Amino acid sequence: MTSPPSDRINYHRIIIKLINKINNHSNFKDKTILITGASGYIGSSLTHALLKKKCNIIRVSRMDMPIIEGVRSIKADICNLNFWLEFIGQVDLVFHLAGNTSISEAEN
Repeated sequence: MTSPPSDRINYHRIIIKLINKINNHSNFKDKTILITGASGYIGSSLTHALLKKKCNIIRVSRMDMPIIEGVRSIKADICNLNFWLEFIGQVDLVFHLAGNTSISEAEN
């Protein structure tokens, strides 16, 4: 049996710490939270953790996402200033988890 890649282990540790902090916080209820990079591993885990906190979630990704009841999903380019102008006044908190998934794209 092979061990999981070290980056997958690190992501798992990050998610566990983040979810523990969310579970220990009670002031997310009725807040509107925007999550960029919501289709990724950490973003989707965060979405499911926040659902338990009864907050309003807006998740954003440049990719299509499966429908989650009670969650607003937006396919958008977060590099577009008009996106931020539309949403920044509507949210209480932003979790910015978006990033390049390709090293070659990031280098360009």
